[in-house]
Amino acid sequence: MLMFGCLIADYVLVFYLVAFRDALGEINSAMHWTLMLHIPFALTTLIFYALTAYTGYRLWKGEHKLRFRLRLYDRILIFARIFTFFTSVMVQFF
Repeated sequence: MLMFGCLIADYVLVFYLVAFRDALGEINSAMHWTLMLHIPFALTTLIFYALTAYTGYRLWKGEHKLRFRLRLYDRILIFARIFTFFTSVMVQFF
């Protein structure tokens, strides 16, 4: 349930940034290097949240052969989420 809450919170945050702060309209090659670093990590995090949730649901339904895939997705997700956090702090201060 905690992971599901994190997933929903991150998707709501992205929706807010796109809908109310025009985040996608500001993407261009003149952006600061910290944003150029942050965006791929953030997108990777969102993609792997969805993959992890779907694989976890299938594992919960009894497809135990997916346990290795879920562990791999979790490792990638944790790495991407940590770097998303660090790059968002960098965006704030640089």
